Amino acid sequence: MRSIKVLAIGLLMPAILQLGLWAQDTVLGLNFEMEYASARDSLESRGFVAAAGEDYHFVNESGDTEVELCFAKGQTGLKCLRILIQGSDPDELEDTALEMLSQFHSEDFDYDPDMREAWWKLDEFHFLNAALIDEDGLYEIFYGDIREEELNPY
Repeated sequence: MRSIKVLAIGLLMPAILQLGLWAQDTVLGLNFEMEYASARDSLESRGFVAAAGEDYHFVNESGDTEVELCFAKGQTGLKCLRILIQGSDPDELEDTALEMLSQFHSEDFDYDPDMREAWWKLDEFHFLNAALIDEDGLYEIFYGDIREEELNPY
């Protein structure tokens, strides 16, 4: 299994640099309200493929990163985005993810060291929540919209 540093440099950082640091809403080059086809094409251009039988669930080639797209019923446009990253060292995974997210969004975020959870307010309606959810090395990055409560796990 690749280390998270290789993953962050090999997968996410090129996406950021290719787009320009502030060109997109998320570290994977997706924008809120993006149509499904554009979101799918953007993920595929970064090496993700749709999981078997699931249109909104994508995985990378090595299987250590999963992406779930969330759309509200009866509405078009991406509302939320969930990224799960598996790493072998939970501390390194968290440190690298927080460094990458703070470089992409801002260093102005709240952090709970007991829960190992960070929050960013991105704009009036959008937020980012990032947390180590498994001490074996599973990290979740969730981009959400406060107007879509049924899609938000927080």
